[in-house]
Amino acid sequence: MVQQAEDANLRFMQDFVKLYAQNPGEAKSMYYLQKVHIDITTAEGIQQRAKMMKKYLEGIQWVMFYYYRGAQHWRWYYPYHYAPLIGDFGNNLVQSFLNGNPKISSFEVDYNCPQETEPYTPFQQLLSIMPIRSFKLLPSCYRAIATNELKDFFPDDFSVDLNGKTLAWEAIVLIPFVDQSLFLEMETKMLQSGALFTDKENARNNWKFIYHDYKFAPSTDAPPLPSTLTNLKPLAHDQTRCELNEEYKNVGESSFTPTLLPGCKCPCVGYPSFQQLGVIDISYQTIVVRKVQF
Repeated sequence: MVQQAEDANLRFMQDFVKLYAQNPGEAKSMYYLQKVHIDITTAEGIQQRAKMMKKYLEGIQWVMFYYYRGAQHWRWYYPYHYAPLIGDFGNNLVQSFLNGNPKISSFEVDYNCPQETEPYTPFQQLLSIMPIRSFKLLPSCYRAIATNELKDFFPDDFSVDLNGKTLAWEAIVLIPFVDQSLFLEMETKMLQSGALFTDKENARNNWKFIYHDYKFAPSTDAPPLPSTLTNLKPLAHDQTRCELNEEYKNVGESSFTPTLLPGCKCPCVGYPSFQQLGVIDISYQTIVVRKVQF
């Protein structure tokens, strides 16, 4: 069954590439119809594709915010298994899809983006992303709702699409997207019915985080902190701290300056780079590629 699916996916990609060289418009129609069930030969399908492309641009903006400012919305997600075709963005996506705005300042409240922007609790997050086999990482009461009210979101059998890739981990896993309101509703009912967390579980289920405070040493008697990386030396004293932090609710309200911590060396010894790998020579071949007009 798996081999048949892989063969079918391979044939689709081969047919798509051949058809695109002959008729790009027809190839695009085939892609959207088979991959995301959108018929772009209809007016409704064209609107659905435009919405998909807007969501994709929101995703790019979300990533840029996350790395250079902070997560603007902790509960936003891209609501499709596939990306739109890049040729459909045209020559000026700012004018075509963003009404002339070069930056998406706020995300559209929609089925993939609730009004609430604060992060999920750790248990809510794990409930949303883990397969049943990993539920030992959650309090036992969560298994009951995952195997009953939420069972459709945790299928035993599901399809995967290599989508032109060759390795299993590169495949697209075709399982349903989480219904946030339903998941939170089931958790609330679970807790109201008498489910309790242990003290240890309550300690896990909050926004504490562990970090190394290089400015603060609690005691010179603190044990050393061994390195988990081969080429990094252990620290003389373990200065790890665990603090309850409420900043997550306000992350992204103001920009931060991404800088290296004092003492960091770049590039770091042990990480792959041309300098560390000792590259002596680089050779390449010039390949002539036929230009295709999108």
